[in-house]
Amino acid sequence: MSKQPDNSSQSATDNAPARPRVTIIIPSSSGKGGSDDVFASVNGRDYLIRRDVEVSVPPEVVSALTDAVITEHITDEAGRIVGERNVPRYPFQVK
Repeated sequence: MSKQPDNSSQSATDNAPARPRVTIIIPSSSGKGGSDDVFASVNGRDYLIRRDVEVSVPPEVVSALTDAVITEHITDEAGRIVGERNVPRYPFQVK
């Protein structure tokens, strides 16, 4: 009698629950690099996110994109800097 291979064993990754994902879109913008892909690195994992395309990313990538800001200067009528404000570096939409 020949023994059949046991196909019932699965690796640990096969049984792992699916990680939650968030679908986002990062639109192109004007200015330098406004049509380039967006690079994000979270907890040692790298992500290269295409613009103008729906992509599915882990929630921690959404947090990193939310935290990425640029500080802009606020000027008065004479052109003097009177304050600062933080604006999103990569504005995005959650689908």
